[in-house]
Parts: sequence; structure tokens; C-alpha cells
Amino acid sequence: MITHAELLSLMTYDPATGVFHWREYKYPRRPDLMVGFVSDEGYLRCKIGSQTYPLHRLAWFYVHKRWPSGQIDHINRDKADNRLSNLRVATHGQNQTNAGAHKTNRLGVRGVRKKQRGLRYEARITHEGRVIHLGHYLTIEEAAAARKAAERLLHGEFAGP
Repeated sequence: MITHAELLSLMTYDPATGVFHWREYKYPRRPDLMVGFVSDEGYLRCKIGSQTYPLHRLAWFYVHKRWPSGQIDHINRDKADNRLSNLRVATHGQNQTNAGAHKTNRLGVRGVRKKQRGLRYEARITHEGRVIHLGHYLTIEEAAAARKAAERLLHGEFAGP
């Protein structure tokens, strides 16, 4: 693992923009060249020596001088937005709570599904490993509103946008 002093000697970080820049020229880097590449998962990463680091974890380390104790959650769900105001330490469960709808979700609304029989939508939420049924609704908007209210109640600040 890289030390804080090594990190400071290699790059600069602007907490307001979330952007890292290399400090000095080392092939193939140029001075003031932005640090990072987009991973397959959509996160910005960089390679230092033989180790690859997620830039959101490096941002936390750069500012706080210690590695985060858990995962780093992007508050606005934008994996490339590494502004310090958009990052917070979270448990795995809290980080999952702030995730968007899964890519296989046909409706695009997390926790809402169309019932196979009838014309109703079912809203559900998982809390502490238990699935909680929130009811059946005539419209997707009503089901989404019920889900969002339950998120705010059960998950607080990690309820997502």
C-alpha cells in the first residue's frame, strides 16, 4: 500500500472538483495530466507501481491521512464524481442501500415490480436482511412513492436521491 507521503509526492488532489493531477513528468505521464482511467465498473482508478487504486479511496486517504474504515459511498451515485463533499464512509449495507435500480430491472424503479396477474405494482424493501412488503398499488408512481418513503424511514441519509 502507498503511504500518505508517497501519495502527496506523486499527485495533487482538489477536493472541490474531485480531480487528481500528476506532480511531475514520468513517462508516459505529463505534469498536470489528470490521473485515472475508467474501470469496467465505471469507477475512476489509477495505477501506482504495480498496484491499482480506486481514486475515491485515494481522495479520502489524501485528505484524511488514513484509509477509510469501510467502503466509500458516492452520495449522488455518480461513480466518477470524486469531490470530497460527494464521498462518505459506509458499511456494505449502507452502500448497497444507496445503489440505483439493477440493470435487469425492467421498470427502472428499485423495489417495485409488476405483479404477473392483474394490473397492480408491488413495492418492497429489504432491511437488515428481511424483505418488507409495502403493498400493492394501481400505478408505478404510487408504488415508487411508497418505496421512497420506506427508504427515508429505514435508511435515513443513505436513502439515495
